[in-house]
Amino acid sequence: MRSHPSYNDQYLETLAVAGEDGTVSKRFRDSDLKGRAFLKTGTLNGVSSLSGYVLLPAGDDLIFAIIINGTGLNAWKAHEFQETLLDSLVHLNGVNSTSAVNAY
Repeated sequence: MRSHPSYNDQYLETLAVAGEDGTVSKRFRDSDLKGRAFLKTGTLNGVSSLSGYVLLPAGDDLIFAIIINGTGLNAWKAHEFQETLLDSLVHLNGVNSTSAVNAY
C-alpha cells in the first residue's frame, strides 16, 4: 500500500504517528522514533500487538509486527517491551533512530 503512489498519503493517514496521535500519542514520547514510526496497535485479553513501519534514510522502510500473547505481561509492560524491541530493530538495521526520516 505505502509504495503505491495513488494510495500512499491516504495510507499514512490511517496510521498513528509515534508519540503524536491516536493510540500511540502517549507512547514513544521520549523516543527518537517520536514522529518517525507509523503504527497500528491491537489488544485483546492477554494479547498486545504493534505493527507498522519506520522510514529509513536510504528510502527503505523497516516493516514490522510484534505480537505478545500468553506471557502474563500487563499492558504497560507489553508496551514497554514493544517500544524497546522496535528501537532495537531500527538499530540492528544499521540506523541510529535519530536519523530515521520523518514522512511529513
